[in-house]
Amino acid sequence: LLFNIVIYRIYNKISTMENIGFQKVDNYNSEDLDKKFRLLIKDGKITKVFTNAFVVPSYRFVCPDKDKIGRSCILINKIKDLIPSICINIMNNKDSEFTYKSLLKLPGIGKFLSYQICVDLGYWDKKIFDENKYVVAGPGCINGLKRIFIDRKGMSYESCIKYLVDIQYEGFEKNGYKVKEFFEDRDEPYLNLMAIENCLCEISKYLKIYYNEGRPRNKYRN
Repeated sequence: LLFNIVIYRIYNKISTMENIGFQKVDNYNSEDLDKKFRLLIKDGKITKVFTNAFVVPSYRFVCPDKDKIGRSCILINKIKDLIPSICINIMNNKDSEFTYKSLLKLPGIGKFLSYQICVDLGYWDKKIFDENKYVVAGPGCINGLKRIFIDRKGMSYESCIKYLVDIQYEGFEKNGYKVKEFFEDRDEPYLNLMAIENCLCEISKYLKIYYNEGRPRNKYRN
């Protein structure tokens, strides 16, 4: 499960995962996956392997002589060897911060991806990672916080997210939202740490376009 979550987050594209299928740690082969990607693109089954929702590293450190697809396949092979020991450790500890820091040890997995993988694992078992107890501010989220905080008063970005979680009801009421109605489809009637982190990322994207700063990654037509 962890192995495939990591693979998905490297590419972050549903069509990619649907076409390559579930991968197994004990028989993963980087050359086979590389060939499969080339064939899928050639046959027109997929147009892009990687997401365009965020900047994906080039993974040049893996193998400078290969292209990005080839490097990613080799990277997954390196990650494969570390998965068993990491799984044992996070299952034994069952602590959100420990899980996050353990995943940071995987090659090519930085703070942003490590947090996303943790959140995915939390859907399977909250004891391994609880998205309402631990949060990591990604690049987009940080940009969003910079938009709405004139002065953070020395607070970390993660503390700012927690502050927004704590005052959200006040904001909903001030803007005329009925909380029970607003969250009628949720078991927990509020935006948790992870949800606020995501919202801040989206806010930064919207305001970037509103203020005509840079170019959007996606364009939508009416």
